[in-house]
Amino acid sequence: MFLHLGGFRVVRTREIILLLDPAVIKEVAVTRQWYLRERARGRVTGEEPEARAVVVTDGGLFLVPVSPATVARRLGRAPGGA
Repeated sequence: MFLHLGGFRVVRTREIILLLDPAVIKEVAVTRQWYLRERARGRVTGEEPEARAVVVTDGGLFLVPVSPATVARRLGRAPGGA
C-alpha cells in the first residue's frame, strides 16, 4: 500500500517508521541533532518552512505540508494510536 504525502511524494506504508510533529525536532536537542545529521547526509526531502509533519522512512525523512493527524488518517490510524 502507498501513502500520498502531498505534492508528488508517495511512499510505501511498510517503509514508514515514525510520524513526528516538526515541533519535536525543534524542541528536543537530541532529535534536532539527529535531524541535522540526516539533512547533512542528504536524507531529508521537502521544505522546512512548509512542514507540518515529518514522516520517517527507511529511505529518509519527508517534510510534508499536511498535519500529522491528516497523515495518520490517510494511514487509517488514529493519531497517537497503534
